[in-house]
Amino acid sequence: EIANQVATTTEKKGTLGDWLKERKDALNSALPVGTVNVDRFMQSAALAITNPKMPNLRLCSKESIFRSLKEAASYGLELNGTLGQAYLIPYNEKVNGKYEMTCHFQMGYKGLIALARRSNTIKTIAAEPVHENDIFEVQLGMGRSLSHKIDIMKERGAIIGYYCLVELCNGGSQFKVMSKKDVENHRNKFSKAYDEKDSNNIWNKNFDAMALKTVVIQALKLCPISIEAMDAVIREEREDIKDITDL
Repeated sequence: EIANQVATTTEKKGTLGDWLKERKDALNSALPVGTVNVDRFMQSAALAITNPKMPNLRLCSKESIFRSLKEAASYGLELNGTLGQAYLIPYNEKVNGKYEMTCHFQMGYKGLIALARRSNTIKTIAAEPVHENDIFEVQLGMGRSLSHKIDIMKERGAIIGYYCLVELCNGGSQFKVMSKKDVENHRNKFSKAYDEKDSNNIWNKNFDAMALKTVVIQALKLCPISIEAMDAVIREEREDIKDITDL
């Protein structure tokens, strides 16, 4: 129903900007202190909703978009944009017996890293792809270690794997390494929303970002991090596994 679409500006209440301003206080109260400024968050929200690469967002209900905005705000993450922390994703799913476009909040791997960095237990965290011509060594068992070197004078070649390394303030460290095949197997086993025939599926559109997100989740599950960060890790792992068509 057109009257229920956020991006439509023919409603009596006015434009998208007006709709967001009416919800400014609610979004501001959801934002954790010391994170993103509410005006900056609202600007990122407006840009996300009107993103030309996501035209179906304009078909989503106000309720689903506002629910997603509040969820993003509760983590203090900016939407879309250059930071790549979080996204609004439209899904065509069954609601009350019929299919309709609904908006979902999805965290990027950079969003998970941002949340982890707020934990006072983490010194540094990094997630990187490994190319076939990189010098990459991993030792497991006693004396666990990870070494990644590149020669900028050579072509690095195709991506063959991914890793996330977390250094803890207590001097310890955790890491997770997965080959490209490992990630594909993990996706095929756990991501019920994955469809290899759908070119718009996020795994098909941006495999590397989803692979990095996978290793970040697996590494952070092993770390002593804040309740907020662990909640995000568990949420994102659950969301990746969930079959959204059954909501």
